[in-house]
Amino acid sequence: MSGVEGGLGGRLFWAALTAAALAGLAAELAGHGLVAVGVLWGLSAVLLARFAVGLARGRFTVDLLMGVAGAVAAYYGLLLEGLAVMALYGVAESIEEAVEALAARRIRALEGLLPPAALVERGGRLVEVDPGEVEPGDVVVVRRGEAAPVDLRLLEPGLFDLSHVTGEPGPVELPAGSVVPSGSVNASSPVRGVAVAGAGESFMQRLIGEALEALEEKAGAPRAAERAAPYITAVVLAAYTAAHALLGPERALSILLAGCPSAFLVSAAYSTALAAAALASRGVLARGGRVLWASGSLKAAVLDKTGTLTEPVAGVARVEPPPGMGEGELLALA
Repeated sequence: MSGVEGGLGGRLFWAALTAAALAGLAAELAGHGLVAVGVLWGLSAVLLARFAVGLARGRFTVDLLMGVAGAVAAYYGLLLEGLAVMALYGVAESIEEAVEALAARRIRALEGLLPPAALVERGGRLVEVDPGEVEPGDVVVVRRGEAAPVDLRLLEPGLFDLSHVTGEPGPVELPAGSVVPSGSVNASSPVRGVAVAGAGESFMQRLIGEALEALEEKAGAPRAAERAAPYITAVVLAAYTAAHALLGPERALSILLAGCPSAFLVSAAYSTALAAAALASRGVLARGGRVLWASGSLKAAVLDKTGTLTEPVAGVARVEPPPGMGEGELLALA
């Protein structure tokens, strides 16, 4: 379950599982074996129950493999190994939940660009309404310093900050008839415009919605592990069964524990978290781990607009005077 999907409940679940596994490890190291074995049995039961709930909803997860591995480790008394695997699993899922929750908060922060109310002409007077109540065809007034609540077609010229759309470093003068995307800030006197879309179909609202949907999709290694979960589980359990018959229970258990994808998930979660944090510190919003993993296969990047990679300051690059004229004379004439 992703951080967006699971929300606070998902984060609390994995935090509790990690804490319980670490507490079990501490109990075992302190010589309280009965406490440790009880914790391991309990965590195994919880993961198996979680697997059953997911399966009923059409999702096959590695919770089955983790639950079986924990139960077998508890049965044969290999508590340190079983609890360590549980702790790694909880840490991996906790990191993924935290990263996705952080990305979701950053995306929802974009809603702060939109005004809490829209000023609409109704019945010959101006009325403040919720932006969600603005309908196509409504005449909306955008005051100085306010953002367009929905996409608008201007009825008069205006000066708008379009940096969130075009990357322009400063306000842009727009003629009447131009379409201004929602979230664009009016940098001039009040401007009237006709709504061309409702709040649900306007630029900023669609951007936020699409970004949140992107977070629902697991990325790279975690997504591959989820797709392969049925096959991984079947192969590991089959190998364990064969090894149990040929090599005995203790040697077979090493195959079962090694087959748990905890370390795989931890490495994927950590790399995603570090990449998201590094980008965020530079003012770049990553729309989920899926985007980060896909960026590794980029072959080229196409950018537009002065101000994206260059300073919006003009300068003389080269002076080429005609024959018989020096550079100074040409520049003086210019």
